[in-house]
Amino acid sequence: MNAAGPRRRCVGLVALAALAAGACAGAPPPTAEGAPRSTAAGAALTTTVAAPAPAPPALGTTAAPSAPPAAPLAAVAPEPSPPEPRRARTSCDAPSLELAGPLDARDAAALAHCKFAPTGDELRAARCGQGDVRTPHDLGRLDEAVLAFDAETRDHVRALAARGAALGRKPRSFGLVGDSMTAAPYFLHGFAATAGEPVVLSAAVAARLRTTVDGVTDRTIVDYFRGADAQLGIDSFGARRAAKVGARTEWALSPPSQPTLSPLGNLVARIAPSVVLVMYGTNDAGTRFVALDELTARFEQELLRIVDFVEAAGIVPVLSTLPRHTDDAGRRDCSSEPDDMTDWRLAVQTTAVSSAAARLACRRHLPLIDLRWALEGLPNHGIGEDGVHPTNFAGGSAVLDEHGLQCGYNVRSYLALGMLKALKEELERPGARPGLDPSHAPTPP
Repeated sequence: MNAAGPRRRCVGLVALAALAAGACAGAPPPTAEGAPRSTAAGAALTTTVAAPAPAPPALGTTAAPSAPPAAPLAAVAPEPSPPEPRRARTSCDAPSLELAGPLDARDAAALAHCKFAPTGDELRAARCGQGDVRTPHDLGRLDEAVLAFDAETRDHVRALAARGAALGRKPRSFGLVGDSMTAAPYFLHGFAATAGEPVVLSAAVAARLRTTVDGVTDRTIVDYFRGADAQLGIDSFGARRAAKVGARTEWALSPPSQPTLSPLGNLVARIAPSVVLVMYGTNDAGTRFVALDELTARFEQELLRIVDFVEAAGIVPVLSTLPRHTDDAGRRDCSSEPDDMTDWRLAVQTTAVSSAAARLACRRHLPLIDLRWALEGLPNHGIGEDGVHPTNFAGGSAVLDEHGLQCGYNVRSYLALGMLKALKEELERPGARPGLDPSHAPTPP
């Protein structure tokens, strides 16, 4: 089990801000598989719309690009003084594990005492970001959800990247693996050079996502990946994903006897990513009526297969906690029937599976996005009227400002970009000590 590393050896969005202050040196939508092909990066459409906010300092220089970069999104305003740092959390200290509301129950004893109650915010959530914004815009909370890297995670990530470089993985290619919440075009697809959507970053967001691209310091992580060839001229935002509506964790490596022919195996072969973002568990929790211990053990086993396969291929896996299950009008909230898949049972099972993902990230020294924590402050916990899927902003999936970040999918995209930036800068930081941990080195696919 991994314990949090020394405070001055952390990296992440919160940890980088802390470094600057001297505190620390960590109903389902369609898939996005039909994006048009293009061999040239599209013109950027970003508008900066808010007052500037501080950004973490860059930690290194940019590696040589694997494809010609797209036009820059926008010049970023000069960086003001850094904010007061928050305590940097790691994958072994995910803040969502400390949440204690009714929907955070995660043990078998909780199933016997239903405490489910709708939030009452379902209709407001469906109109997220529209009109006057009534929920405080707390970027600090979102930054906390991009968990810092402790010393062990940093070493492990560097070792995987060294292996990936030898196997030809592309620094400017990342993969997306999951269920309908990852297949949805609302998640990251709007940032693709071929998407034709407006890309809007507030000044505060642009400052947080600022990174050096091809020697230019006032760029963002969107610029780094936008237009970079991942698959047949399409960038990673628009490339095909190993994601499917209704998929459970085992789908990624089906058939088990031929993993290289699986959806995940095909993804690795097609786009040669250096990083994959993985989020499964909602359908595992929602379609299996078994003892809670059996549910989480099977989920961890299947998620571990994904981690092993990805690491053997020299790719850094990033795991994620899950959104809550909220009110589904088609289900009973509570029931005395032992075999009734109620909203309460789904809420408990989803929380248990989410916690299991965090435990695995801790045990294997993996980067973790605490999506559940980030969604906590949004109406209806960032979930739509079906009780399952995140809300999406009617103004665009690539709008990351005080309006767009009131919606679940836009928040998830911001967190993914923040993690990609943290990984890029960690791998560019001087002082790498490559060398794969032999206990985590299965045979390459």
